Order: sequence, then C-alpha cells, then structure tokens
Amino acid sequence: MTADNPNTSSQQQLSGFEGPEKRLQVSLRPRNPLDPVGSLRSISQEKWQRLLDLARCTIISSMSNSDFDTFVLSESSLFVWSTKIMIKTCGTTTLLKSIPLLLEYATDLNLEFNEIVYSRKNYIFPSAQQHPHSHWDHEVEVLNETFPGRSFTFGCASGDHWRVFIATNESIDEAGESNPAQAPDQEEEILVEIMMQELKPEATKKFYFKPGMQDKDKLPGIADLVPGSMTDEFNFQPCGYSMNGLNDDVHWTIHVTPEQHCSYASFETNWRDLARSPAAFGTLMDGLTNIFDPDWIMIAIRKTGKISNPSGMELQIPGYILQEKNFAELALNHTATCYVFRSEDTSPIQTRKMSHVDRCFRTHLELDGDA
Repeated sequence: MTADNPNTSSQQQLSGFEGPEKRLQVSLRPRNPLDPVGSLRSISQEKWQRLLDLARCTIISSMSNSDFDTFVLSESSLFVWSTKIMIKTCGTTTLLKSIPLLLEYATDLNLEFNEIVYSRKNYIFPSAQQHPHSHWDHEVEVLNETFPGRSFTFGCASGDHWRVFIATNESIDEAGESNPAQAPDQEEEILVEIMMQELKPEATKKFYFKPGMQDKDKLPGIADLVPGSMTDEFNFQPCGYSMNGLNDDVHWTIHVTPEQHCSYASFETNWRDLARSPAAFGTLMDGLTNIFDPDWIMIAIRKTGKISNPSGMELQIPGYILQEKNFAELALNHTATCYVFRSEDTSPIQTRKMSHVDRCFRTHLELDGDA
C-alpha cells in the first residue's frame, strides 16, 4: 500500500482470516518405465513438514487407509496417494513455493510430472496475500515456468469467481507434436468443490470453541455426509474447524472460517456417485445447507477421462436459485463446470453483493492487485 492511496486507513482497520483456499494437485508418472519407482506414501512426515514449511503451514494430525494418507494442517489439508498429491491451504499461505521441493522428492522416487491443477476462489482479503499469491497473473507466471499450461476464469471477474490452471503431459508423436488421438482412455474421475459464503449466525456458532470441548471432538452431522467414513476432525481455538474423511478410495475434506464478517466453509470430494446421481448430490447438498446455511454457494465440478455428461448436471438446491453456470474444456479429457447459487432470501443481484470488506479491497485491487 502507498501513502497516497485514499483507502489505506480503512484497509488497515479491516482484517480477518482468509477462508477461500488455494488448491494444488500434482499427479506423477515413472521417469523411466523400465526402472523401479517409489511411492509418495513412503515419504516421512518430517519431509512433508519440510515441504509445508515453504507453504507456511503445519501438520496437526494424520490418518491413513489402504488407498491414501491424509493430514489435517494448521491451514487446511494434505492428501497423499502413491503417485498423486493434493495440498489445500487457506489464510496467507504461500502454497506455490512448495513446488520445487515436491519435484525433488518425485525425482528421488524416479517419478516425474504428469499433470498439475491449481485452483482457487477469489479472496476476501486479497491485499493480505504474499507473492506470488497476491495476483492470479503472478501465480500463473510461476506455474508456467515449470508447467506450461492454460488458465481459466469461471464467473464474474469483478465479483465471485473461480480460477483454475491446468498443465498436462500429453502424448507426443514422432514429429514431436501433441497428438490427442494417442491419449489413453481414462476411467471417469470427478472432483467436486463446494464453496459456501456468508453463513447464517446460528450456523457459525457451532464452530466456536466452547468450555469442555476437546480439539478432536466430532461435530454432529458431519460424518453422515459421506456415510461409512473415517473422519479426522479438529476444532481450532477460539474458532474454526477442519476435517478429513476417508472411505475406501473416496476422500473428502471440510474447512470452516466462522467469523461473521468473513464467514466461509468448503467441502471437497472425489465421490463418483455425485457425478452419476442427482439424487446423491441432492442428499449431500441437503446435509451441507442444513449444517452451514450459506447465503451463497459456488460449486466447481471437474471431470477427467471418458466424460458421459461433459456440460454437467442441471443441479437444483431447495431454497436456492441458480445465479449462473459456466462450462469449459480445460485440456485433453478434462472439463469443468462452475455453478453459483444464492439463497431465496438473498437480494437477486447479478453477482454476490460486495460486503464493506470486499469493496475496500476491491478498490485497492483496481490500483495494483487482483483477487
């Protein structure tokens, strides 16, 4: 900020925790198919913490099953498969700074980059972010240095939106040209991110630490969202909540920032039933809206592989109105659909009404930043 910025004083007075997460997913493949390869799951927790130090977050707890390992972090979550990793961090973390060390770890295991997807919703307090996360263009520039890829924006750039960067190692023909026809068939995979904002006060009260509460106490109703799961839950002091869920090969995670002026909650899963059954999706959304009661919901559904319904389902959420829907083909066999819903008792405007916090920071962005 500069001394001649007319909004400096109001920006200094406004602060809060940044709920919307940065999400980095990297999948790997053998560098040389003839040589033995290691597994990311063989990396010690001490080495993972060394990587997370670069992102400015800490491991709180961990849980595993036969398919993957999961870690609850001081700022969201880490999931590790044999050849894939997903790190989701909130606050003012510097997630992209962890990439060089991650690639070092991969090389030691005879693995190399196969695909990377980086995504995030627009921030509430963008000016609090550190480089390169203070501007989407800076993030894309850093990513392109190692993984030449493509960037997409879903939604209104001056209001609520979701951004995604994707880079893949496509099949290369003898002339060195990209040849999509040589790409192998892939089973359909799905990634669902549900981002909820402006939670009702009665909902946020549940996520404040109370006398007698323990850090690892389970919150009623959470585990029922994906029945049969193991859950690793953590209650932050004085407020805030994180959990990771495991159910065979299904992963899911929830993070909550309950402060009223910046309230936010997120849910993520790779549960395939949600792509195949509107009824299953409806049951999940009933559970989420009952727990969090948000005024605004953004849903990003990313699909990979043999796509049965590329443009996405016609979602309906009782008590909510579809504000907009955006679809794009991100890369070979990759699609994404982004939906924005508002509650029926929320003002029917074109994009989510900016709060006082949003407006102050948006004015600053017009000068030297980007949410």
